[in-house]
Amino acid sequence: MQCGRHPHPSRERRRAGSIRNATLIAIACSITIRADAANPAEKLAHIRSLRTQGNIGAADRELTRFLNAHPEHVAARLLRGEMLADRGRWDEAAAVLGDLPGEILGYPLYHVRARVAFERGLPEAARRDLQQALRIRPGHAVDLELLARTHARCARWALAIESYQRAADAGLDTAELHLGLARAYLNRRILLGEITVMRLAGAEPGTLVDGGYVLEPAAGDDHVFRVCPPASAIYHLVAARIRGATGPTIDVLEADIWLEAGFYNRARTLYAKAETDRSDAQAAEFYERYARACLRIGHVDQGLRLLRTAVRLDPEACRSVLVDAHLEVSRHASIDGDFKLALYHLRQAVASNPDSPELHRRLGDAYARQRDHVRANEHWHKVLLLDPDHADRAALLEKIRRSANGGRNSDEP
Repeated sequence: MQCGRHPHPSRERRRAGSIRNATLIAIACSITIRADAANPAEKLAHIRSLRTQGNIGAADRELTRFLNAHPEHVAARLLRGEMLADRGRWDEAAAVLGDLPGEILGYPLYHVRARVAFERGLPEAARRDLQQALRIRPGHAVDLELLARTHARCARWALAIESYQRAADAGLDTAELHLGLARAYLNRRILLGEITVMRLAGAEPGTLVDGGYVLEPAAGDDHVFRVCPPASAIYHLVAARIRGATGPTIDVLEADIWLEAGFYNRARTLYAKAETDRSDAQAAEFYERYARACLRIGHVDQGLRLLRTAVRLDPEACRSVLVDAHLEVSRHASIDGDFKLALYHLRQAVASNPDSPELHRRLGDAYARQRDHVRANEHWHKVLLLDPDHADRAALLEKIRRSANGGRNSDEP
């Protein structure tokens, strides 16, 4: 009798086990798929948990899979926009968030969309979303602070101050908030505020007290001081420093406050401290203000040197300032009787703006006072070349005629 071959028992058991395992895996997968489809809220909660824990890569992968299965799920798209915003990918975030329904998603959508719009340089769009967010959560300090920054970007300084103050009243107390207030008050020209005199035993100038910023001692009493109120640029600048704000940008902001308030020595000291690593776009304006501080306290050579630097960096914006500085120095030199110095600075003004008829007229008059009729004539002629229809044409022609005659009238011997 021919015997047939029978499979080995252990091999059959392994094959049966593999089939059973594959079946179990397939069942588990189908259950997971059904669970994901049936419980999207639970899946999103899990993804949010991964994001909160800092596991951004896993959260991103899970969210991508979820959106592939549920491409129109608005809460998932909102989460995608929030995660893109967290990484500073503003344009991509805007594309995801743009058409989501605010009436369904409410505050979270308005909040993140406002932040994205602000970072993309769209302050009006940011303001609209912030107004919606603040209708839902009226006292949210972060939104109020962003609204203040939005107003500041549009130069709405009074509204910026109001929103910054509301954010502070809601509990926000950061260096950034106080810097924002300092800039807003500076632009509103509320530099030192309404100064009051207070008796403060042991107080030090330059510090903050309950009543404000201690500016300087009042005359005649070591315990009496002039104090700037909290509603002032200098108060919030110092408050920002106390909360950790440092660096050249802060020094320049404080210098600007002192410059506009007329404390020129303080401004010059801070500008000198901040004269480091700045881009050309900032530098011209910086050197122009630094020069103003120097000129105001009589550091003429340094001031003019700084102005020439500013002109070199931004000729169109700063040339007129340099001309005005030379004219001012010339005027003071004339008052002091130093006509040689006055003439020198008039020449420098003309050299800085050679196409100005008015400057040539002034220089011609100055030469005539020095009885240098040849040079006076040259500059009066230049006036008429630059402006043939000059309002004082007849008077200038008479001056030229007399100058050619040595400064005398034609009927004089």
